Parts: sequence; C-alpha cells; structure tokens
Amino acid sequence: IELDYSEKFISREKFSEFIASLPQTGSQLKSLSLPEDIELNKESLEYIFESCVNLEEFGMPYCDLLDSDPSLADYFSNNLALSILKLDLCGVENYDDNALCKLAKRCQKLQTLDIRGTKVTWYGLSAILDNLPCLEYLALPSKIGKELGLENEIDILTLEKLRSMKQLKCLMIDSGFGHLKYHEVLVKEMPQLIRPENHYFEVASIDNSGHKKIQFLEDY
Repeated sequence: IELDYSEKFISREKFSEFIASLPQTGSQLKSLSLPEDIELNKESLEYIFESCVNLEEFGMPYCDLLDSDPSLADYFSNNLALSILKLDLCGVENYDDNALCKLAKRCQKLQTLDIRGTKVTWYGLSAILDNLPCLEYLALPSKIGKELGLENEIDILTLEKLRSMKQLKCLMIDSGFGHLKYHEVLVKEMPQLIRPENHYFEVASIDNSGHKKIQFLEDY
C-alpha cells in the first residue's frame, strides 16, 4: 500500500482510520509507504509495528515523527519488522548513527536502504558494512561523501572499506560535485555497480562505449 495526501487517495482523517484498522489487517501487509511529511505520533508507530509484523518494504520519507522526539529513532530501529527487505528513510533528519547501528544489527535481511538527508556518518555506515551482507542498493547522505574525501582528496583507506561491499549493485551519494575523477575512482574501486532499476538509484550506468559512470546528486 502506498499512501498519499490528496482527494484522489487519502485524507488525513482517512489516514487515521487506516492506522486504527491495522490490528485487523496489518499482518497481511508486505509493503507500506506512508505519505511524505506525515505527522505521526508514537501511538501510530506502535500500531504499525505491532500489526504489520510481516512487512518486507516500508517507507516514511521526510517524516517528522523522529524530529518531534529524537528517542523515537531508537524505538523505530528496535521495533521494525525483522522481515524488512527495503527501507526508505530519506529526509528523516534526526535518524542518526546510534539508531542505524541498532537497525543494522537487527534487520540483517535488508537489501535496499535509503538514508539520504539523515544524520548518519561514516560511523553508522561501518555498522552497515559489518551487519548487512544482503544489501544491494544503498543511498547515503552527502556528509559521507565528504568523509570519503570526494570534495578534495580521496581517502583510499576509507574507500577500501566501502569497496568490501561486494554485494552492492547500486550506490548513490548525495553531493554537489560530479567531477570525472570521482567517477573514475569509484568505478575502479567498485566495478560491480550496475545500471539501477529506477531514477532514485540512478548512480551507475553504462554509456555507448561500455564504460560505467557514477552520478552524484545535488544536496537537498
């Protein structure tokens, strides 16, 4: 189920009714995407996690729940369904390294993870390297690009750790730079990158010459 606020899809009142119905229907849900900028309280989040125990895909982009109570980031990571395969937390600004470390240790089946626009740094990414062996699609905030030295001088030792993610098919790092030398370095270090399935992960592609290219996106 993908929800959106509009007359065509669902109003805020109807959204509240949907959340209240989850104890009866949630166990059947495999995929749930909440509206952008949704205002959730802890009670609503509890309804979702306690009812939707078989979720494989979950998205709550730009949700301000964690902003209103930073402790809910840990609650989120400690209660998300263990069956989760794809997770979109893009723009959840207060989601941080501590919460990501707990998530990575708990939800080790993750294959797709979008944490652009969060507070995650290289420390949190290290938890991904250590605990998410199935990860294939990864979108990272711009600060990690800076920690990799992509603005000035590439940190080869740090990049080598990222290179260890042999299972990665697609990598996206938000940044305001896109010099060819960065393309060349990342392609050389991570030759397994392939053409993404959709524009949200449009990182690696193959041009007419057969060479792979990396696209760096602008900061939010």
